[in-house]
Amino acid sequence: MICNIMDMHLLSIAKRYKLNYTRYADDMTFSTNDKHFIEHYDAFYKDLSGEILRAGFQINEEKTRLLYNDSRQEVTGLIVNNKISIKREYYKNTQAMAHSLYTNGFFTINGEDGTISQLEGRFSFIDQIEKYNNSHDGEKHSAISLNHREKKYQEFLFYKNFCINSKPLIVTEGKTDILYIKSALRKMYLQYPDLIEKKDNQWIYNLSFLHRSSKLSYFFDFNVDGADTMQNIYNMYTGSGRTHINYYRHFREKYNLNMHQPVILLFDNEFENKDKSEKPVKKFIGTVKSDKKSKKEAQEEAAQREKTLRKELYLHLIGNLYVQVVPLAPSETSGEIEDLLGKDILNMEIGGRKFDRTGKEDKSSFYNKDILSKYVLSHYEEIDFSLFIPLLDTFRKIRNDYSAQKNT
Repeated sequence: MICNIMDMHLLSIAKRYKLNYTRYADDMTFSTNDKHFIEHYDAFYKDLSGEILRAGFQINEEKTRLLYNDSRQEVTGLIVNNKISIKREYYKNTQAMAHSLYTNGFFTINGEDGTISQLEGRFSFIDQIEKYNNSHDGEKHSAISLNHREKKYQEFLFYKNFCINSKPLIVTEGKTDILYIKSALRKMYLQYPDLIEKKDNQWIYNLSFLHRSSKLSYFFDFNVDGADTMQNIYNMYTGSGRTHINYYRHFREKYNLNMHQPVILLFDNEFENKDKSEKPVKKFIGTVKSDKKSKKEAQEEAAQREKTLRKELYLHLIGNLYVQVVPLAPSETSGEIEDLLGKDILNMEIGGRKFDRTGKEDKSSFYNKDILSKYVLSHYEEIDFSLFIPLLDTFRKIRNDYSAQKNT
């Protein structure tokens, strides 16, 4: 608002001299393809200075530069010669900060201790420029075609999300599962003070949940919903699949890093369809790497993993990575997390509509999991969550199991 009138006048001057004018806060840039502009530079600068003074400002002569197309053209910290890029010094400093963090557990910015958020801000700034250039190069970009700078950001994102998480991280098949778990914890928070606290009328969860953002989707090939993400996370721990580096081994061997908290891949307790085809959790445990050499031995080991998972509800995979299934409702041989809500909730009508767990029925007569999960969260005080107790108890068991493993 303050500079609007001045901008209009400067745009007029720029047009007169065949220039493009841009301004970011108090940083002004004029650019041109006119090879004869240098002949008119003095006249332009006189007109420019007069207009800026008339607006009540003054040019900082120490920061005024005339740059040619064969020099490094820097504008507001960016290099803009042929394409937008970050100054090499900025990128190298960011990479050095990350290396210090991975090696020593800390890093500095301008002589002061830096934070994870500050370092992520630097990586995110670099990534914004990479993303902009990717969108204009006509190439297809994905997790299998990351450039060097993107791989460094991928490394940082794995470190932040899976290595130094201050709370056990739960990765669910669907986003609605998270709301059911949070609702159960709220209802039974007195029974689980180690998993949830209430301070100043605010809920503080001592579990964290993976947010499947577009950023994680791009860098790790995660889907918004479904079990494929679990497989991709496992691949990052083992180096399996075409898109993944073995980041678990990378941080263990190169930086001698002990992962802080367990990462739990939570599946529905469904192993087979009626036609005997495999459900996601059975497919997943079938891909777990085995030292067995013969096919028969590997199959027997997979069957033992399934048996353990059905009985104990969890299984340790590698490092801080675990797989868990939700407990079964009474008299059921398979089930999803919704079944732990009980038949009264599942048979309940909302706005004259019935629950449809497939999400494929007519929406005028049926509501989906998204609506049910939001209802459960807003009415948690009225709902019986006793069937969730084995699920929450298993979170505790996994946390304790990993704590014991770290200390041995």
